[in-house]
Amino acid sequence: MDDFFRVDRDKKVKQLCYSDEFRHNDMPLEPKLMKFFYKAYFRYSQLLADKKTSFWHKTKPGDIMTVNNHRVLHARSEFKDRSNNVRSLELGYFDWDCVYSKIQILAEKQGIPSPVD
Repeated sequence: MDDFFRVDRDKKVKQLCYSDEFRHNDMPLEPKLMKFFYKAYFRYSQLLADKKTSFWHKTKPGDIMTVNNHRVLHARSEFKDRSNNVRSLELGYFDWDCVYSKIQILAEKQGIPSPVD
């Protein structure tokens, strides 16, 4: 289930990945578990869609929104196309291995413990 659950060295769930692109027909589940999985997946989807547990923010021209993909479940609402609409979405990504490496190098140079392992 690497596509959905990522675990640490102790086999504890570290991350849950929720995205349509992660659902595919090559899931490493026994057939007898598929019905249970999809029932749970559907219920989880319902909980995520509940307006009581979500935050909505309408952006304005010039707004910048920064989100850690691995910490915050995020999405966009539908786009209502009108003749005067202009919508631009620019994406940028960090390679966290590089960021953590730099933190460790700087901590070592400063003679302090690294805040990352």
